[in-house]
Amino acid sequence: MQNGQTRRIPLGVIATLSAVVVAAGGGTAWWAVNSQKDVTLNGMNPVPGQTRDPGVNIPVTQDPSVTPPTALNPIEQSVQIYVVQDTGTQFELASVPVSVQATEQPDAVLKAAFDRLVTQPPNSAGFSEIPQGTQVLNVEVKQNGIYVNLSPEFTSGGGSSSMTARLGQVVYTATTLDPNASVWISVGGQPLEVLGGEGLEIPLPITRTIFESEFPL
Repeated sequence: MQNGQTRRIPLGVIATLSAVVVAAGGGTAWWAVNSQKDVTLNGMNPVPGQTRDPGVNIPVTQDPSVTPPTALNPIEQSVQIYVVQDTGTQFELASVPVSVQATEQPDAVLKAAFDRLVTQPPNSAGFSEIPQGTQVLNVEVKQNGIYVNLSPEFTSGGGSSSMTARLGQVVYTATTLDPNASVWISVGGQPLEVLGGEGLEIPLPITRTIFESEFPL
């Protein structure tokens, strides 16, 4: 102080100094907050100079030396198809177990069984009277019975004994899951009411009991 007077700092200088201090403090706070955010990432210290983008997906490459798991073998179940057996004194129907893919749908099980029936080669268990080339067009299980639709080849060739035997093969194979079920047989989509040139009349529906009583082999 000189001559008892106090030297005053101009107001403009004070305002300028205050602005500098506030700016410096704000910059320090911003740096501290953002530094704190970048201190850890998934528990790891950041690598200096590395820019992180948490939105980037990291591709995963499978090791070619690792063999992927294979699907399990489908479960199979055993069903019976019926062939004709010569006992030396007479012919009779004989059951042959075959394996088909297991399913909860009886339609699919019976369709697979019939597909095996029409392609079953003669063996020690017996032979088939169903003509070669016969196709199983459809098998459907309904509330009132089992519906089997065969191709027209089913009615070709053979005498009355052959017709009777092939009819029995269809009836018994169709009822392999339910021996008491009724069977509705169609050929080319039409109900099979007469079989063969000799006019073998077929009652529809037909059951195992009806076949045994009306169509002796």
